[in-house]
Amino acid sequence: MEFGLRKIVLIDSYVEGRASELDVSGHTNISGANGIGKTSFLKLIPIFYGESPRRLTVESANGNESFNSFYLKRNGSYLVFEYLSHGQPKMAVFCNRRNEARHRHVFIDSPYREDLFIDVSNEEIYPAHTLLSRLNAEGIGHMSVDTTQQYRQILLDGTVSKAYHFSLCPRNGRMSKLTPLFTGMFKRSVQFADLSKVIQEYAMDKLDDDARQILENFSVHRDHLTATLTQYDAYQALEKARPESDQLSILLDDYTLTNTKLSAVVVASRDRQTALELQVRAYDEENQEIGQKLSDEDKAHSKALEELDKQKKAHEEQRGPIATRIDNIQRNKTSYDEQELPKWEQKLAGIWELVGRHESYANQLKILADKSEEVRRPIEAEISTTRERAQQELDRLEGRYKELTGQHQSERKVISDRQSREIREQAKKQQQSASTLQGSLSDLTSKISRLEERRDNPQASEELVRQFTIAESARDKAQEAFDTAQTDNLNASQRFETADNYYRAADQRFTDAREWCEKLEEAHANALSLVNGKESSLIYFLNKNKPGWQNTLGRVLEPEILRNENLSPSLDRDYPDSQSLCGVSIDFSRLPEQELTPAALRSQMEEAAEDLGKAESEEAAAEKALARANNDRNDAKEHLNKKKAAFQRAHTELESAKDTLSTIRQKKAQSELNNKAETERELSKLVAEKGQLDKQMEALESSQDSEAEQLEARHEEEIEAFDTAYKDALAEIEASKTQTRDTRDADIKRLQEQLDQALAGHDIDPEEMERLSRSVKQLAEEIETIRAKEILVKSYKRFMEEEYALLSGLKEDVSSLDKELSFLRDERAEAVRNWNARRRELEGRIEKNNKAKTQANTDMTTLQVSILQTAEDRELLVSEHNESLALFREMNANSLTHEYQMLLQRESSKINELKKVGTRFATIFERFTGTPSTQYWQEAELDWDGTAAQVIIRARAILEYFRGGKHDLVRDTLASGFSNLDQIDIYRRAMEGFDKRIKRFNKELSSSIEQNLNFKAIERVEPTVTFELEELDYWKDIKSLADSVRTWRENTTLNSLPDEDLILSLRNYLDTFEESRANVTVKELWRLIRFRFFIIENGKPKTGSSSKDLSGDEGLSSNGLSYIVMIVLFLGFVNMLRKGQPVHLTWSLDELSAFDNDNKRTLLALLAEHHISLITACPDMGDRQLGMFNQVYRMERCDGGKRFVRWRMPEPGTTAANNPFKDISQGEV
Repeated sequence: MEFGLRKIVLIDSYVEGRASELDVSGHTNISGANGIGKTSFLKLIPIFYGESPRRLTVESANGNESFNSFYLKRNGSYLVFEYLSHGQPKMAVFCNRRNEARHRHVFIDSPYREDLFIDVSNEEIYPAHTLLSRLNAEGIGHMSVDTTQQYRQILLDGTVSKAYHFSLCPRNGRMSKLTPLFTGMFKRSVQFADLSKVIQEYAMDKLDDDARQILENFSVHRDHLTATLTQYDAYQALEKARPESDQLSILLDDYTLTNTKLSAVVVASRDRQTALELQVRAYDEENQEIGQKLSDEDKAHSKALEELDKQKKAHEEQRGPIATRIDNIQRNKTSYDEQELPKWEQKLAGIWELVGRHESYANQLKILADKSEEVRRPIEAEISTTRERAQQELDRLEGRYKELTGQHQSERKVISDRQSREIREQAKKQQQSASTLQGSLSDLTSKISRLEERRDNPQASEELVRQFTIAESARDKAQEAFDTAQTDNLNASQRFETADNYYRAADQRFTDAREWCEKLEEAHANALSLVNGKESSLIYFLNKNKPGWQNTLGRVLEPEILRNENLSPSLDRDYPDSQSLCGVSIDFSRLPEQELTPAALRSQMEEAAEDLGKAESEEAAAEKALARANNDRNDAKEHLNKKKAAFQRAHTELESAKDTLSTIRQKKAQSELNNKAETERELSKLVAEKGQLDKQMEALESSQDSEAEQLEARHEEEIEAFDTAYKDALAEIEASKTQTRDTRDADIKRLQEQLDQALAGHDIDPEEMERLSRSVKQLAEEIETIRAKEILVKSYKRFMEEEYALLSGLKEDVSSLDKELSFLRDERAEAVRNWNARRRELEGRIEKNNKAKTQANTDMTTLQVSILQTAEDRELLVSEHNESLALFREMNANSLTHEYQMLLQRESSKINELKKVGTRFATIFERFTGTPSTQYWQEAELDWDGTAAQVIIRARAILEYFRGGKHDLVRDTLASGFSNLDQIDIYRRAMEGFDKRIKRFNKELSSSIEQNLNFKAIERVEPTVTFELEELDYWKDIKSLADSVRTWRENTTLNSLPDEDLILSLRNYLDTFEESRANVTVKELWRLIRFRFFIIENGKPKTGSSSKDLSGDEGLSSNGLSYIVMIVLFLGFVNMLRKGQPVHLTWSLDELSAFDNDNKRTLLALLAEHHISLITACPDMGDRQLGMFNQVYRMERCDGGKRFVRWRMPEPGTTAANNPFKDISQGEV
């Protein structure tokens, strides 16, 4: 065979770890246990022929999986299809992409080679993503495609020029239509929709290019007809509203008059504002003078106050020290009084008495002390000795305490210094460790800050900024050129309109002159024909043979009868002078006389000739005027055309400049967004990097904190141990000191008791001695206290004598100064009062001027806000000689404002009326989108600027539309547009041609069906394919409308508009088409293709018309026979579409056991006869049945996996022929 599938190789596919190579060049059977994967293998056939893997649900023992996860689940998984293309072996390989969940298709210009996929020496499978590099290294031609559609186009259509050598069919074979048939065969499911699509493509291919283009371009929505109807509706609506344009003209005149008065108010308001500005300036100047006077007098007042303030300050400076001295004296007196110094002065005077008592008590105490001295001495000596010994021990212990304390402090300082050094060294090391990270963090923070600034203020590239500036300048220049061209175009239009009107007047004059000339020429010719009558005419006969006939026959005969040349007149020879008429006598004298005498006729001819000369002179003058008007109109039209062209160019250039500016603006914005996005990406990277560094810093700080805490804990433990030892030593010393004191106190107490007993024996009272001792002590303390106050008492005496005596004189001085200060204050207050009165007088004058100025400013503001700000350029519409202007100039601001508001209301009223009428027109203009009237409206809208201007310009645009001939031009365009109705009839003929192609397909399919069937039960299969065009709801309307169009064309002139009946028919057609339930596009015509098939089963005829009739329990026959019918139908389709090309096809069919053995043999023979191989699968098959197949495989489990076992068919009659898989060793793995 020249084209066809030969071999399928599964490498590490769902048969894991194996390279399973299966020959499928002929009929092939695969058997095996249920669920082992036979059906999964059969699905590879429609996938090879271009079916989308998604449409084939993969069913496995693990449930539904995707194509890749089932067939290509590992890096080394391959599906290899070896086929013949133009007689040469090729490969189509399905394999995974690297790190992607989809596969690729690779066409390879080589037969299957194991070394391209498997490293045989190392017993390893190459990864799929290295396949292309291996093919390049081997120099093997290949092509990789991504999509199933591209794969199908290369393999089955033969239309890709660079891949003809990989095609499974001859060039331009276009066999991809067969793909759904392979899937339907595998699924054993007839989908008539797929067959209908195949038939539609066939029928479209058979149509000529014009018919195919008509079907493809004849839109379902009939946009061109809808647009024409819309234009028609727009034209009719505007034609109906046309009379209202006269009302617009009247309203515009009223508006202009009101606007002129408003302009006069504005001019008067500006004059009033100028006068008010002069008043304000005068008030300002007067206020300036008063202000200067106020300033000068204020300076003089300030100077007088300053002099008074200086005097007051001098008195206050003189009074200050005196008052301060008085305050000091009084404060000192109060302080002395609080210390009760007079009482101490008295005590100091009696101190000698206390001294005497102190000496008396001291002498008595001395006598008693001397008397007890002899008794006390030995015992007190022993007490003293005891104290000394105890004190020596305590001193020794205190020395030891101090020694320990000094030693402790010294040693503790050594320990503290050492610990401090360790802490500093540790901190230094930690700082060194963290310095690098801190530096990196600092750099990152700076970079992030700069990037954040760039992100918040993104900038486009400098080139785009320059381009934007240039484009903006170009747009402005184009706008200026457009405005100029627009103005020129408007002027040219007005010039053309004037020339056209003059031409029409000249043309009418020439027409009138021409008609006058023709009328006079006819009268002259008539008179001439009567004067110079031809010999055959009646008047010539009468003038020659009947003298005086003018008074008889001349009164009853019309001039036309007299000029007639076919009357054959003759005289009555019997009564030549008879005056009867056909035997009737008439009194001719009573009839009006006609001027038919030669003289009268010559006179008429001369008058007609004279009038004709005048008329010809007028005609010549009118013709010259018409020629001049025509030249002027042609010049104006040419000028208008040039300006229109210039305007269009300017408009195009402006739009182009706007588009360019818009494009560059978008690019600039996109550049800013891109720069911002790039900055954000860099920023996100730096932030992430900073986050990592922050984490490292946190980890380092945590580690350093832990180390510091550990060192601190160790130091605290060391100090705590040292302090504990120190405290224990001190506690031991304290215990010794306490014991020494206790021993000393006990010994002293014992000796004191001995002393007390000795003194009692010598009549010495210790208590008396104690009492005297206390008295002596108290008196000594009191004397000392009194003597301590002696200096203070002396100071108090000196104060009273030297300072306090001056207090009254000082108070008199202060009182005198206070009086002088009071006088100065009164004088200053009087000066201030006088100045305030003067200042109020001057400020009152200023305030009065300011009020007048404020009123003037208020008037100016009123005029500015109420009139001038909203007036714009109204003053340009009024001249200085306008009567209303003189009146308005006499009005004040309020009157002007009132008048302005009234005129504004009147103007607003006119604008509202214009707006109402204009809106009715605008509604019509805007309602019919896409029509010429709407386009005119949209172009006119370019001139509108502001609400009032919009209404006025809109009204003028409406008048221009009707008076400028735009409306008539729309009618002419509309008449041309309805010519598209001819497409209806063309479309009808194209659809009928499509129907004929379907019928031809039906004939060809019937001839392609194999009728010499050798199946037992099936004797005949005959399909019928029809195109149910009448199912389209709108088809009847199309035919009816096409007939109506023909009638309209035959009965009307070329440029006439359709009548209402045809318009109504067209609307009904479009409405029916839009609302149709069977509404289909040209791509969906297959929905109207219907199937019916006739079969004879066991001599019994049966008819079917749906997919259900060939499948399931509801089918016409059993599953097996229904499937045979489906195969015969499919075979007919394949033969018809294959067109005799040498392409061998392979079909996959599951569960062939539904057929009996005879039908199996017949089916396999039928398929082989038509160059089709069948691959089937079943759990098991009878021994003899396997001999029907060219290849036989069994799929079985092995070592926890799966494998294919091939049976090499032995000679007939041997044992293995009966049991092909009895001895596996005879098979091939």
